[in-house]
Amino acid sequence: EIGTIYYKYEPSEQGEDPMELKVHVFVASAFTGEIKETEEMIPHWLSSDNIPFDKMWSDDIHWYSHLLKREKFSAYFHFEK
Repeated sequence: EIGTIYYKYEPSEQGEDPMELKVHVFVASAFTGEIKETEEMIPHWLSSDNIPFDKMWSDDIHWYSHLLKREKFSAYFHFEK
């Protein structure tokens, strides 16, 4: 585990509860099998100096450099409506 990210999402509709997540971030240097597309992501290889942050979740640009440098990190993001 290289990082932990805590998220808090305010409800989009009145009467809903906020959603809080704790995400553990890991680095893998090798894998076996096939990568597969999901509803949320189409995986593909990128150069580490050409990461398309404008097409990614808005928080990624704030913690991704720590991941690439293999620096342990912890982050908190609070998303409002």
